[in-house]
Amino acid sequence: MSSIPNLSALSSTPTSPEAVPTGVNADGSLDAQERLKRDGVVVIKTALANPDTRTATRAGFYQHIRESPEFLNPTPEDPQWKPSLGGFAGMANPSSFHSKFVRELREMMVAEVLEADVLPLEGRSLEKVFDRFIFRNQGDTPSAESMHRDEAETAVDGDTVLGGWVNLDDHDQFFSCAPRTHTMVGGQNKGFAKIKSASEQAFFRAMFQRIVIPPGHMVIFYERLVHEVLSIRAPRRMLRLMLGWRITDQTEPLFGEALTTEWTQRQSVPYLKSGQHTPILPQLYLSNWWRRIEPWATRMFQAVCLTTHTISSGANAGTTYTLPRMDSMRDRSMLSLHEYGLPLHRAYDEHELRLLRPQREWMLYTFASPLKRVKYVAPTPEGWALYEATQRMISHPDRARRPRPSIAHPEGEDGGGGGPSVARAPSTSSEDEREGESDWFDEDEMSE
Repeated sequence: MSSIPNLSALSSTPTSPEAVPTGVNADGSLDAQERLKRDGVVVIKTALANPDTRTATRAGFYQHIRESPEFLNPTPEDPQWKPSLGGFAGMANPSSFHSKFVRELREMMVAEVLEADVLPLEGRSLEKVFDRFIFRNQGDTPSAESMHRDEAETAVDGDTVLGGWVNLDDHDQFFSCAPRTHTMVGGQNKGFAKIKSASEQAFFRAMFQRIVIPPGHMVIFYERLVHEVLSIRAPRRMLRLMLGWRITDQTEPLFGEALTTEWTQRQSVPYLKSGQHTPILPQLYLSNWWRRIEPWATRMFQAVCLTTHTISSGANAGTTYTLPRMDSMRDRSMLSLHEYGLPLHRAYDEHELRLLRPQREWMLYTFASPLKRVKYVAPTPEGWALYEATQRMISHPDRARRPRPSIAHPEGEDGGGGGPSVARAPSTSSEDEREGESDWFDEDEMSE
């Protein structure tokens, strides 16, 4: 087996398509899409690499928390304020999926990957899958998740499901994975799939690398890539927006039309890509640390979001405590804003709804155009078929021009919805010079 290169020195420098063969940067290295297909993981630079833009985005993030109706007098800048329990610290309240800020940032991140031409669309449709924010405080320690694959149970044969996140911090973040393992299981979709056998674990362990995601950069990886969550204590507040995409020939969204419509109309907590419910607190708290739940819940949420639970067995049988109103004690997902009787965020417009379903055309807010949506068009199936046919017909297949998303600015078309809560700040020369070619590998820092 050939040795695997260290993937922490990743270049995402854009190049002119006329200057070099398809899939190759000006320096001869593979471009981001080809590296993603080969290695199963890639890191790209986004507009958030600009420190002013990142600062403005974090301010918008904290402001959306202050405006979330389910919270009780939220103080997100307080280093002790914690919107969910558990060391992983994934936000799981309804507004963290449906607020104006979140929806517009979601659009901007889709625009970033389309402009970077990093996703292997290959004539297929793209669906932006719901995912959550990470709000991890200093001292939080996620529970270790041994090596696994996050396969989407509801994906169909031929679907490509990718995950990742954008780093909203001013410090590097890390991803622990085994590159080039995403093609080893074919098209299976088993949900959260642990690597259980000792021989497989030893085989994959030798392949693991720690990928560095600098501030404002985005990591993208195939969900079938073997990866892990390390139980390492957070040295500071950590913020990230988790991201997910589904590339498909299907027309229905990953979890079906009915459920997706319910999530957006009632502003509910959606499922994770793997099909798991999105919990507001870990199961372990209900059995071992239930005394911690009431002080946190009554400080965090409005009274309409709370209920009581009476322990039915054991030494503490008959004890009643307060906790969030959830769909069940098993799944532990918060209810919708509609079910709580709280004000909904503005209704989803047609462009936001299209983004959550397989499409080949979009109107998106971008960091460069925060007040007027920009039209993006993915390569067509016919265009991709022509590209593949051209590769077969010419003596230098890499000279065939790979179709990429096109971008247009239709005059007078903005799609409505008002301006976003995130504005792009002017770029600085120092940030423009950092294209991700420095040594991003650090064994001593925290990883996930």
